[in-house]
Amino acid sequence: MRILILAFLALTVALPSQSALAGKAPAKSAKHRKSARGPVVIRMNSPEAADKSYIVDTNLEQGCLTTEQKRLLTWQLGVQEQELQHFLLDANPVEPQVRGTECLHYASAFAPKGDVNSLAVLSRASTAEQPIALFMSKAAHEDKPVIRRMDLPMLSRSLSEFNFPASDLESLSTEQLENIPSYLRWELGLLIRQMIAKLSAPANHQLRVVLEKEKSREAGSEKILAIELIDTLRGTVKDRVVWFEREGQPGAYFSTASGTAYERALWYSPTRHVNISRGVGESVTTVHRQVPTRARGKKKPRFAIRSFSYRGQHIGIDFVAPAGTAVHAVADAEVVFASPMGGYGNLVILSHGQGYETYYAHLSGFAQDLVPGKKVLRGEEIAYVGSTGFSTGPHLHYELRKEKRYINPFDKQTSLEFWGLRPEEHEQMLAIMLSLDFMRDINSGAAHASNLIPQTMVPLYVKAKNR
Repeated sequence: MRILILAFLALTVALPSQSALAGKAPAKSAKHRKSARGPVVIRMNSPEAADKSYIVDTNLEQGCLTTEQKRLLTWQLGVQEQELQHFLLDANPVEPQVRGTECLHYASAFAPKGDVNSLAVLSRASTAEQPIALFMSKAAHEDKPVIRRMDLPMLSRSLSEFNFPASDLESLSTEQLENIPSYLRWELGLLIRQMIAKLSAPANHQLRVVLEKEKSREAGSEKILAIELIDTLRGTVKDRVVWFEREGQPGAYFSTASGTAYERALWYSPTRHVNISRGVGESVTTVHRQVPTRARGKKKPRFAIRSFSYRGQHIGIDFVAPAGTAVHAVADAEVVFASPMGGYGNLVILSHGQGYETYYAHLSGFAQDLVPGKKVLRGEEIAYVGSTGFSTGPHLHYELRKEKRYINPFDKQTSLEFWGLRPEEHEQMLAIMLSLDFMRDINSGAAHASNLIPQTMVPLYVKAKNR
C-alpha cells in the first residue's frame, strides 16, 4: 500500500496543472504582478460582453425577366407556375411578340430562411405620367401569395444624375468633382472603390450616381440615393447600391450584389487610410516618459527617460495615419462629447440613435464648431488624427458601441439590426429599385432622341404607398 501511495504522489507532481492544459500561463508572483500593473491602453468591457446579433442579409435581385428567370422565381417564391404566369400577364398585358425584345423589369427580395419572399414587376402599361408596378409577396406559412398593384407617384423632389467611367473617384477631373458635394466624396469614394475592385475590364463599365435632396436633412444637403455599375457592352446593371431611408431610425445601403457589405464598410472606415495597426485582443503598450531620478551628491533630481509597459485588453481598431489626417463621421449623428478624456486624449463621441455610438480617440484637434448637440452628416469632417492621451504615435483609435458595449464591425457574423431588411419593407425597397430602372429608360430614350448624354435627371422619384 505504501508503494502505491508513493507512486500516486509522484504521478501527481509530474502531471501538468489544469491551467497549463488550458493554455494559460501559471500564476505570477506578487512582485511580478505589481510590476505589470498600469493603466490599460483603453479600459473597456471584455470581448465576451460585446453585443452580437446574427442578422442574415436579404438577397436582392433586379434585371430583365427571362424565361429561365421565371422558372427560378417560381421556386424562390414558393408559388405554382400558373400563379406566376397570371401575375406576369397582369403586369404585361401587351404580347411580347408585339413589343419585341423590350425588357420587362423586375426586382425581388428573398430572405435566406424563406420567411417572406417578394417580387415586383414594372408594368408595361406604365406611362411617364403614371408608372405602375405589381407586387407579389409570399410568406412561408401562407398558402396563397398576396398580390397588390402599386401606383408609383411622381413626387416633386429634385434629383440629379452623374455618369462617368468606372474608376476611382480620385481619378476624376476637377470639373466632374465640382458637381459632387464635398461631404459626399468620402462616402461615394468608399462605395465606388469597392464596386470596381473586382472588375477585370473597367473600361467596359460605367457608373451612374443619383443624388437626392432630402427634406429631413439640413438645407442644401443631398444624399446618395443610388449608385449603379453598368456593363456598357451588355447594357445590364452589374451591381446597384440603393439607400433605404427610414423614419425614426438609421437607414442603410443595400447592394444587389453583396447585401449590406458596403454599409458595413462605411462603419469601419472613419479615415481614408485603411492601414490597421491593431485590432481587438490582448495588448502590451510601451510608453516612454521622463521621470525624476536621484543622483548621489545632488540635491536636485535629474530627469531620465524610462520605458513602461502596460498590459490590458485592447477593444477597438487603430488606424495608422499621418497627423492631421481628416476623420469622418461614419453615419449621420449628434455630437455628445468633444473634449479631452484621460487615456483617450482628445475624444469625439457621436450618437447615431437606438443606443449606437462611435468613439474617435487620440485626436490632434476638432473640426470647427464641433460642440455637443451639433448634428453632423455621414462623411462630414469631425476631427483630425493625432497622438494625444496614451498613444505611442499618430493614429486614430475607433470604437463602435451599443449601449456602452463594444461591437466589432470587422466580425462578419455581427450585424446592426437596421442593416437587415424587414418583410414589411420589401415593397418600398423594390419600388425604389424599379423606379431607378424606369428613370433610366426615360433618360435613355430622351438621350437617344437628342443624341446627347444626360447630365441632369428629370425631377422624378418613385416611392411605394403604404397600404
